[in-house]
Amino acid sequence: MDSSNTFLAYFKVQFFKVDAIVSMILLAYAFTKHMPDLQVIAFNHQARTMVELFNLIFIGFVERWFVLPLLHFFDESVALASQLRFQKELPFEKISRDKDYHDASQKPWFHNKFAVLWTIFVLVPLDKFFNQDLSSESNHETTIVLSSKELVKQLFWGLIVIDLILGTAHLASHRGPLKKFLFKLHAHHHERHQNFPAVKYVGSPFDFEVFLTQVCFAFIPRILGFNVITGVILINIFSLQLILEHTGYRIFHLAQHHEAHHRFGSVAFYHFPLLEMMFGKMPTFNQLQRLSNDGRTKLKQ
Repeated sequence: MDSSNTFLAYFKVQFFKVDAIVSMILLAYAFTKHMPDLQVIAFNHQARTMVELFNLIFIGFVERWFVLPLLHFFDESVALASQLRFQKELPFEKISRDKDYHDASQKPWFHNKFAVLWTIFVLVPLDKFFNQDLSSESNHETTIVLSSKELVKQLFWGLIVIDLILGTAHLASHRGPLKKFLFKLHAHHHERHQNFPAVKYVGSPFDFEVFLTQVCFAFIPRILGFNVITGVILINIFSLQLILEHTGYRIFHLAQHHEAHHRFGSVAFYHFPLLEMMFGKMPTFNQLQRLSNDGRTKLKQ
């Protein structure tokens, strides 16, 4: 196979995925002038911090008591699931998987505990002191005009900023002078060399990337100047995509990318390919082809 055909094959296996295609369609829509821009007017009667607190707690219940059980049932009971995974058989023994699912379903109110604490003890006092939100929105009724194109653009940049922070923290846990300190807290997550949805919740809350995730969830929407609705959508999308990338479903680029990370350990440190190509290391074509091998043990490069 010549180099041009190899490149095309690599591009196809990387980006001909459901989430990659949907993302490209949305970005094309947002940055095309001739497409209609839909607008929605929303009214918020609650203090911004109260909305953010509710969401940080509520998303824990949605993920752990709704999304995760659905994926668990789908993986274990629906024949189609075996066709979507990199391997037809689920990884590890069923008793181990069930334990991970059981542990993940516990205490959903602590799902974003650090972000909740920072919101209560930092953002609430700041809002109270200034008698307004940090984004200059009133703590009383606010009118928010949501533009569909602007929303997509803001979510895109928000996800890039979060990935820059978290992906770099993740990279530092695997490479460089900080690895000897950081990987000790990250190693538990890598005891799962093959992904299934509950793997997202396997690990230490003091893992550097996990810890900074909570920092981002509390502060990034404010720092970027997003209104409260856009901020909530941003946090929820990133939180839910963390489940998506641990599903082990080959139809998703995010899942393929992170599967390569768990299987090889030396590639795919960021969540999204843009920053991976700039600062990390993309999986090779050969590595992506090997993902369909038996993944019960970690593959070597």
